[in-house]
Amino acid sequence: MIGVERISSNVEHLYRANLLPLKELDRASYLVQRNRVVVMDMLLNASAENVKRRAEELTRNSAAIDKALGTFGSLSRGEAEQALLIQLRN
Repeated sequence: MIGVERISSNVEHLYRANLLPLKELDRASYLVQRNRVVVMDMLLNASAENVKRRAEELTRNSAAIDKALGTFGSLSRGEAEQALLIQLRN
């Protein structure tokens, strides 16, 4: 029974230390790509209503990107991850 608890603890540690940071990084990556699509749509469909709606989406996405990167930074422990975070923020 102790072995099962140890394995469970190790799996939980791996999940928290490795997968949660990647999930946040994936979210930020998705939103960056989404912002590219939004900007293209603003250029191709330049009606005032569309530009306003897309500008609001860009603002929301940018805030969500900042939040995801902040969470990634708080969950990441390694030097490589912290260096990546610095590059992403610049």
